[in-house]
Amino acid sequence: MSLPLVLKHSSKAADVVVHYMFMFMDKVLYVWAGVTPHMDSWVMALPPRTEMPSQSATLVRSDDDCVSESLAKRLAKKYNAQVFASCKVPKGMETLQLEVERTIFLFLKQAVAEREDVQTLLKIQDDNK
Repeated sequence: MSLPLVLKHSSKAADVVVHYMFMFMDKVLYVWAGVTPHMDSWVMALPPRTEMPSQSATLVRSDDDCVSESLAKRLAKKYNAQVFASCKVPKGMETLQLEVERTIFLFLKQAVAEREDVQTLLKIQDDNK
């Protein structure tokens, strides 16, 4: 078992600075994104075992969160890994929510393409990049 790998990123979207943290472990991915250093919700998703969709469970619920569950399910399916996700974006800022999701997928795509340690931890094959 290897130590977790933590990568951090910040970017500006819709005049708001959004902070991201990604933690990679053995077939497990933790993703946090937010404009404040608080984690209000926490969702876990498992990759699909058959043609059925990914299964998820809300571990900590927040009324403000409307993207963590969807995000966790899509990441679990894409990377065939257990995913924990928390995305804290102000309510009513749909454009910012979309930009945050896009940034997460782009950052992960780049990390998988460029970092052998990420590929190893997520057990990514060349055809899944």
